[in-house]
Amino acid sequence: EKRREIINEIPRAKAPKHDDMSEAAAHMRMNPPRCRRRPRVSSFLPALFLLLLRPLPPTASAAKVEDPTYGHWPLPQCPPRPDGSKISTSLSAAGKSRAVRLARTLAPISGGILLLRQLAAAGKAARALTGLATDEGSADPYAPSVRALCWIVYDDPLRLDVPEPPAPKNGKVSISVSFKHRRLLERYILALFYYSTAGPIAWVQKNGWLGAEDVCSGWLGISCSGGRVTIINLPFNNLDGRIPHEFWGLSRMQEIHMYGNSIKGSLSSSISKLARTLTVLQLHMNEFTGPLPRGLTQLTYLEEAILYGNNFSGSIPSEIGNLKKVKILDIFANFITSTLPQSVGQMSSLSELYLDETLLTGNILRSSGKGGKKSVCDLKLKVLQADCLDVKNWPAEVRCECCTMCCNEMSEPRCVPVGAAAKKGAAKKGAAVKK
Repeated sequence: EKRREIINEIPRAKAPKHDDMSEAAAHMRMNPPRCRRRPRVSSFLPALFLLLLRPLPPTASAAKVEDPTYGHWPLPQCPPRPDGSKISTSLSAAGKSRAVRLARTLAPISGGILLLRQLAAAGKAARALTGLATDEGSADPYAPSVRALCWIVYDDPLRLDVPEPPAPKNGKVSISVSFKHRRLLERYILALFYYSTAGPIAWVQKNGWLGAEDVCSGWLGISCSGGRVTIINLPFNNLDGRIPHEFWGLSRMQEIHMYGNSIKGSLSSSISKLARTLTVLQLHMNEFTGPLPRGLTQLTYLEEAILYGNNFSGSIPSEIGNLKKVKILDIFANFITSTLPQSVGQMSSLSELYLDETLLTGNILRSSGKGGKKSVCDLKLKVLQADCLDVKNWPAEVRCECCTMCCNEMSEPRCVPVGAAAKKGAAKKGAAVKK
């Protein structure tokens, strides 16, 4: 009953009066709603025609190639010089145009898009560029590529300029450029090499480097032919760092003499870019690590490969037999493993082979002589050294039938002549005794 009382007390909506309803109906009869006319198709034709004329957005495959300079000019703040002084980055209109041409020319080898994008952020903080550093232990927070590019744009006293380089084709920037462009590229590469190997703070001698003279006439250790770099000769100069992969873009290089330094890291397979020019490779007494690259086996004009006293590891590439012109191959004192590839027997010009103090094992045997593949013993080498000397409690690691010198680091002397070399040495000793 209480609930009924509460419900009855709730006010109810009053039903509309009859008169109100009749008035609404009369209004609807006097003012009927208007229906919209359907638009004719012909009225859309002009707009449709204009829409079809508009070009479609480019697809991913046909995307427009971005300008490798990305419009970030003038260049942002560059790192200070090694002595702490600042590099002035203000450019005139002519200087800006020159900088754009330089950057476009260098884009294919300087990291191109990646480098120039990160250069755009260089002014924010030094740590923005640490990802480009080539050595984790380097005290320099800026990448050598950044320093080299900033130097050649702002600080190079020679002030090289170049014509506008070829436009990108099929999404790639061409490196087939004129002599003037190539001269700039080689100057940049050598500056990059200088910064990558601690040139400003570590080199013993650095006469002319980053100076106003041309690299061919005033930079220590650089020799040229026809205006192109052909020889780099910097032994025992305290080069400390890694060889940048751009270094192998010195496409006319014939001889490399950089032994007795502290060059680290792996030997890049990009060395194969010198397949038709390099004849002498002397990188011994450094700190190289990793395997011997297969790119090394593509240097078909190579005559000397002297790599002893490093930390190379892994096996000798089976394609080593491609080096038909090599006369001296020296991998003494490395961590080379496995066995000597049979393809070494195809190195027809080989005269000296040094394999001692490595981790090589197995046999170096004479071939059967029945139409089989040639063995290294068939080459009748002037020098063949391996760890084939038996010592008490320290057996030989290699069995060799044609070595001229057998070694064992536990023996005294460490190496002794064997075979024909031993007989020749004994004959000389006997002749000296008779005299």
